[in-house]
Formats: sequence, structure tokens, C-alpha cells
Amino acid sequence: MRLALILSLSTILAADAFAQAPGETAIVEPAPAPEVRSSYRRQLIIADTLAVATVGAGVAAGVWIYDPEDFHLPMMVGALGFTSFVTTAPVIHFAHGNVGRGFLSLGARILLPAVVGSTLAVGLNLEEHDDAYGTAMGTGFAVGAVAAIVLDWFVLTPSTVRRAAEHPVPHVAPTFSASTEHVFLGLGGSL
Repeated sequence: MRLALILSLSTILAADAFAQAPGETAIVEPAPAPEVRSSYRRQLIIADTLAVATVGAGVAAGVWIYDPEDFHLPMMVGALGFTSFVTTAPVIHFAHGNVGRGFLSLGARILLPAVVGSTLAVGLNLEEHDDAYGTAMGTGFAVGAVAAIVLDWFVLTPSTVRRAAEHPVPHVAPTFSASTEHVFLGLGGSL
């Protein structure tokens, strides 16, 4: 009689454990990802430094190395640097999903040097044939370019706070089920 009672109690108690459906094991949620401050300002700094260095190399080559009559190579190097200055930063903004900021950057990089250079030349009452006209325009272009760079780096480039990249973490839990004919032991989970 005792043996029958022990067997029936153990069967009843074991039935609750075996009746648990696969996948109902408690899943422990991972801690949320830490916040990360993200900015692509460094990419803009590198691109602008290379562009300004290229323009500077073209100007230096034109002034110190090449004959004033042979200005093609220095002019091409300077044009390459200026094209890089105008287009690279907007492309970086576009690549990071900031299309509006990219167009603002493009406009600032085209208009600010031209407007500041023209304003300086007109403000000094210079005509195109004056000797100081080229110097005034060049100085104004340089000041406008620096203003566009500063505007881009510190105003147009966002510094966003976001969660670290959250990749889907698989939730895995052991499963166990048994019947009179089979015993199943395995893993269950989801993404």
C-alpha cells in the first residue's frame, strides 16, 4: 500500500513538471545597451584638413615653384582642393542621413567664400584692374571658407545621444517535456 501511495504521489508531482510546455521557461532580459554619444565631426575635420592642404599646396606651387606663365598644374591642384572642400562635407552629411544639413553645408561652402571675398573687395573700393584686388578676393575667400568650416563643424554637425547598436540577441532557454512514450530535451528560443 505504501508503495502504491509513493508511486501515485511521485507520478502526480512529476506530471506538473512534465506538463510545462516547451518555451515557457522564464527568459532573462538583457540590460539595456549603454548610451553612446555619436558625432561624425571627426570625419569632417579630416576631409576639410585634406581639402585645405590641397588648396594650400596648389597656391604654394604657383607662388614658389612654377613660372607665372605656367600655372596649369598649380591651378589644377587648387581646383581639386576647392572641389573637395565644396563637395566632401555635404556627402558626409548625406551619408549619415542628414540631407538638409548636407544642402546647408553645400550652400555655405559655395556662398560664404564668394560673398565675403566680394564684400571685402567692394568694401576697399577696389576695381578688377587694381593690384590689391586679387589679394582682397583671396583673403575674403579664405575668411569665408574658414567661416563655412566653423559653421559646418560646430553648428551643422549634430552630436546625438543614442543607444549603442542593439543587435538582436537570441533568447535561448532549455526545454523538457515527457510523455509515456517519449522524452524531449532541447533548446527553444527566439530572436
